[in-house]
Amino acid sequence: MKRLLQRIEDGRYYSVLSSWTDNPTLAYSFSDSAAAIRCCIEHRLPAMQLVLESQNPPFYLVVPLFIAQANNNWAPSLNAPRLGTQMLRALGDQVDSIRDSGLRSQSIN
Repeated sequence: MKRLLQRIEDGRYYSVLSSWTDNPTLAYSFSDSAAAIRCCIEHRLPAMQLVLESQNPPFYLVVPLFIAQANNNWAPSLNAPRLGTQMLRALGDQVDSIRDSGLRSQSIN
């Protein structure tokens, strides 16, 4: 099975040492999905997709990965960071609706 990283913005694939290729056969195939995700975190690649491809059994799966950095002091890890202000801004209206529903439920009680 191939595990490739692809940039969402232009469709190019991660090759070696942060170089990029249009050809998926020249792309770097990670040993497992966790290694691909770690690469996104360590190299601060924010909008990527994990492409899983297999010949036997045949399948092709694309999983969007949006790696958000809460602040510059955040140490890379596979653990999800606390929801910081940058992440809240990125969520936009969803945060407002969550905040509004919380206020409404507090005022009802």
